[in-house]
Amino acid sequence: MNIMRERLQTAAKEILGYAALSLASFSVNLAVYVGAFLVAQPKYTFLFGNALVLILLAAECVLLFYTTCVRAQTPDASAFRRWLSGVCTGLLLLYGLHATVFTIVERSVSMNVLRFLASGEAEPYERIEKNFLDTFVQRDKAVCKRLDEQVHLGNVAAENGRYTLTPKGARTFALLDSARRVTADANPKNAAHCVDH
Repeated sequence: MNIMRERLQTAAKEILGYAALSLASFSVNLAVYVGAFLVAQPKYTFLFGNALVLILLAAECVLLFYTTCVRAQTPDASAFRRWLSGVCTGLLLLYGLHATVFTIVERSVSMNVLRFLASGEAEPYERIEKNFLDTFVQRDKAVCKRLDEQVHLGNVAAENGRYTLTPKGARTFALLDSARRVTADANPKNAAHCVDH
């Protein structure tokens, strides 16, 4: 019975240590992420965040390897694995936040609608739609930004003011379109209030 209790206590300590390390990694990397965005003010938010997370991962892997295996008097591969797992989990949490919160808020149709309704006045559907077109599409150049991003990614080619899909873009589209077919709702029930407009 005592052996079982000791094993459970050891496992609990390891799990708590892993969770604390992951949370610390997430917190430190989040501070770096926010600081980098405030300083750089990148044109391509999603791409910049992706690159930043990869750079942080590479830098932290090198630092961990150096401190646990190179600089240490005795290389400690188990410490390297333990620290690396916490760092990777922290960065994975940061990437999830980047992909699902920061990027979506920056380019979200829903945020535009909520911002317009934040004044507290009741608005008819037509004014909400017009505001979206005037602000999100026209003023903030939503189409231009997305098209420019796709050119930067190599999915679209621009020549003489005309745009075409590249072979890479065709493959990307085929992949994303097949995913959309799986998840798309052909008859969205949530749009019932807007059907007549």
